[in-house]
Amino acid sequence: MAVGAQKVLVIYDARKGICTSAARSSLDGLSLTSGDELTLLGLLRLDTLRYYTKCGDFHQQANDGIIREIEITEEEYQKKFELLQLHKLFEVNKINLNIFLVPTRSTKVFGVQAAKRMNATWVILDRKVKKDRQYFLENLSCGISRLKRGGSVEQFRGPKPERKRSCISYDEMIPH
Repeated sequence: MAVGAQKVLVIYDARKGICTSAARSSLDGLSLTSGDELTLLGLLRLDTLRYYTKCGDFHQQANDGIIREIEITEEEYQKKFELLQLHKLFEVNKINLNIFLVPTRSTKVFGVQAAKRMNATWVILDRKVKKDRQYFLENLSCGISRLKRGGSVEQFRGPKPERKRSCISYDEMIPH
């Protein structure tokens, strides 16, 4: 990956389907170029999964349900023609495209952790995740936007400029 390459993270509710419009918008709106990276992070909220029951063997049923939900969603993604076109578009432009599905209890906490882990320069939230906007603004220094209904992107904040640390030699610190 090139020096200064952009790393864009799109966080979306995976139950609503893959967020290809955000990927297309970021390609144009953020001027992604060769060597940049776009990650689509589909979050499956654990408390909304249909298999989340309170029975005697709770953990096994919940785990089986989560695994099955992810498998179903991945199968749907593989069959989606629009996603295949998106892969080809990013491949032609030599932009890395990653897609992850993750079960989580807290979309905002996991989203912030994922953005920090990948050193994201920009985070795009889908409409369902936007309610956690303030949490993202407080915990991330990168640019933050949200996907609007028509597929356009609304910017909340651009990337914060990095503070330049000035190096002062020991001799300069001592008054003469």
